[in-house]
Amino acid sequence: TETVNDCESEKAPVEYTIKDLPSNPLVFDIDNICVYNNNPIIEVQNNPNPLAEYKWFNANNVEIVGEHTHTYTHEINNTVGIFQYNVQRIEGECESEKMPINVIINPRPSVPVSRSLVGCQNNSIQFESNNENTEWYEDEDTVNRIFIGKYSNILNIQTDSIFYMVTHQNGCVSDIGITHLEVIPLPLISLGENKDICFYEDDIQDLTAEVESQYSITGEDIFEWSVIPNKINVAPDKNSATVTLADYIIDTGKYLIRTRFRIKNPQKNEYCSSEYDKVVFSAHGFAQSPRVDSSVICKNKNIEPLYGEGTSEMIWLSHDAYPSVGEGSIYEFGNEEDLDVGVYHFTVYDYDSKTGCKSREVPVSFRLAPPSVPDLTGANRVCENQIEERYVTKYNEGSIYDWKVSGDKIIYVKDDARGNVRYVDWDVSGYDTLTVMEQTIDGCIGYDTIAVRTAPYPIPSFDWSLPGASNIVLYTNQTIQDSIWDYTANGILVSEEIPYELFWDFGKNRRNSDSLPMHVKYENINRPLEVGGYLYGYSDPVMRVVNSYGCESSYTETIFVDLLADLHVPNSFAPMNPAQGVRYFQPKGFNIYTMEIWVYDLWGNLVWYSNEVDDEGNFVGKWDGRYNGKVLKSDTYIWNIEAIFEDGQPWKGIPDSQGGYNKFGPVILLR
Repeated sequence: TETVNDCESEKAPVEYTIKDLPSNPLVFDIDNICVYNNNPIIEVQNNPNPLAEYKWFNANNVEIVGEHTHTYTHEINNTVGIFQYNVQRIEGECESEKMPINVIINPRPSVPVSRSLVGCQNNSIQFESNNENTEWYEDEDTVNRIFIGKYSNILNIQTDSIFYMVTHQNGCVSDIGITHLEVIPLPLISLGENKDICFYEDDIQDLTAEVESQYSITGEDIFEWSVIPNKINVAPDKNSATVTLADYIIDTGKYLIRTRFRIKNPQKNEYCSSEYDKVVFSAHGFAQSPRVDSSVICKNKNIEPLYGEGTSEMIWLSHDAYPSVGEGSIYEFGNEEDLDVGVYHFTVYDYDSKTGCKSREVPVSFRLAPPSVPDLTGANRVCENQIEERYVTKYNEGSIYDWKVSGDKIIYVKDDARGNVRYVDWDVSGYDTLTVMEQTIDGCIGYDTIAVRTAPYPIPSFDWSLPGASNIVLYTNQTIQDSIWDYTANGILVSEEIPYELFWDFGKNRRNSDSLPMHVKYENINRPLEVGGYLYGYSDPVMRVVNSYGCESSYTETIFVDLLADLHVPNSFAPMNPAQGVRYFQPKGFNIYTMEIWVYDLWGNLVWYSNEVDDEGNFVGKWDGRYNGKVLKSDTYIWNIEAIFEDGQPWKGIPDSQGGYNKFGPVILLR
């Protein structure tokens, strides 16, 4: 109803619907956020109705305008503290209870601080932080943690390093703190090698230490020295790299000298020290003097050197010869060709090869005597069984001669009164050496040798045969020429092939018996020789063989040349025929001594005659079918032949059909 001025209206009906309240939002406090983190998001965990809206309220319960979803982002803005919010779910016109949420923003812990340190290489060092919960890292990304706590112990430091520190509180980490380690590298010091010094020398050099340091050297750095057996110490406030040895080495003997170098740590009262280096100085007296015996030396082509008993450091000072200075236990003359026979003077001294100290000087002298230079002459290429071969060398008054020959050869004297002549019988082929030694009146000895090669004689021989033609003999060389051979001292066989040449006299039973003997050189000795012009009967060819050593042998053998004589007469010929062999009428024969031929026509007229026989016993006449330059007609012509062969037998003629022979017959001329 509605009442106005005390007047009440009629009753009107009203309906109300009572709805359930929305479920309260489920939220949790956020307490692990650091001031440097991203803005945290508050989220309602239960959201059964996607169409529901939400209201967010600040700590003063003032609605945060514009935020109606189930999440809300808290803006940190570099502000730490506890921040309170309320959230309410809205469904339709119904509202849930407001649910509180706390957002806790934690501050960043303070940066840990530790003083940078300076330490000596190989030492250990301890860093100290201002925070008990310091974490120590060796990398900028703080991945490789090395310690946790107030202190960090670094062992056996080697190089400059940077260490990184952080602390954690309430899940938050501090910014990175940095501390430095500066390492003073240990210096290196060297006194050099052990040394030998000669005590008799006036100037003993000072000893200076060589220092190698990667760290800047200051006036606070010090050397420490000691000399044993004479101990010294350089005061710590002194910076002396040199010690005066002459003040401490006062006699021969060994002295141990030791030092180290120490670099002052600028951060605290400590020194970074090098290892000790030490060196031994051995003070020596004079070296042993060399020993050289004065004697006679011989002026040979190469003058023998002088020998002394000393080390390789021995020195020769020559007053007369060149070089003026020699080194070593042997002195070799450099101007041999300019040296005259006489006395030469030297001063020699030596050095100890270990200490380098010099000996006292020693004077020596030598006499240069004339040399022994035997000059052996005689044959060095002989034939075996060559006897009384004379060999001689130059004679010098007062000299002694000794002869030797290898191979058990006979060596002897004849009527020569002096010892500079010998005779040798070379009875066996091979290699031998003849040696003569001369020792002069001054004791100078010289040698000369001749290498003698003894060649065997050739053994000549030949084979002969008649190859077919009755006046030709084929000779084949069968000579045997042995090599020179022998065994060396090592049992190795050595040999030398001996070439030879042939000289032939082919005998007297030849047409041209006045021809010169034939000479066959070595490269052709095995080539058979075909020699023509022999006559019927016996002959005594001679082969003379001469080898390259002049050894000569001869061989002869009687041969018999039997004749095979014959004569053939053609029965026709054709001067105009292309074939060369049938153009002429020419009887063929061999070993013909004399021959005459007459050719007649059928009327008995002589048309051709010839008696031409060459030196080889061949008939060489031939008829071309002409008479007085005129061509004769084709016809039958009659020939008549008289011939005598080389063996003196007459030609019988051509056989007839009745067992006889005819010295005439027909020949047909064809055109």
